[in-house]
Amino acid sequence: MSASENLRRRAMPTIADDALEGISSAVWTRLAVLANKNKSSDQDDVTAAQMKKLYCDSIQNFHKNPDTTQTVQGPEQIDTTAPQMVIGPYSLTVVDSISVSVGGEFTAGDATSWSANLTASLMVSGRTVWTTSYNLSPENYYVRYTPNVGIAKADITVGFFGQKLCFTASGNACYWWFGFRCTDFNSMFYCLRG
Repeated sequence: MSASENLRRRAMPTIADDALEGISSAVWTRLAVLANKNKSSDQDDVTAAQMKKLYCDSIQNFHKNPDTTQTVQGPEQIDTTAPQMVIGPYSLTVVDSISVSVGGEFTAGDATSWSANLTASLMVSGRTVWTTSYNLSPENYYVRYTPNVGIAKADITVGFFGQKLCFTASGNACYWWFGFRCTDFNSMFYCLRG
């Protein structure tokens, strides 16, 4: 192989380069900053290049064997008789590298006086890149979030629905690979009242 052929071969874009066309380096830098700000105690800081590699590796593995089964991780049962209950956290994996997490505390009361403090998060490749908290009540029993971090976005509705106060998260989550690809989700975790 000649030197010019070798140079051309090295300069050819990879599938990931093509798939991520339109995603600027500023997005990866922003994701790294957000991931480091929200990292758990067992995670090291991540650079923009590491964040991009984690994402690319994860999405490429997903596309080799696209398992669209949505998985939920979190406690299966809670003590619904307690006056104050810890809810979750529940992590709903929508696609291999994109997950939505919800959890918080529920303070029992009658049909007109309960309250909940919830936190919702969007994770990309195992790193939390967006999080927010909200208080719910009988008058304000659900909330809708629409985070967008450049390569991932979601439309999440979280709340307590019906007379049984069923804790539910629904909506869609999207990842960027040759444009946004979205998957719907609807998970009812449990009902607080029988």
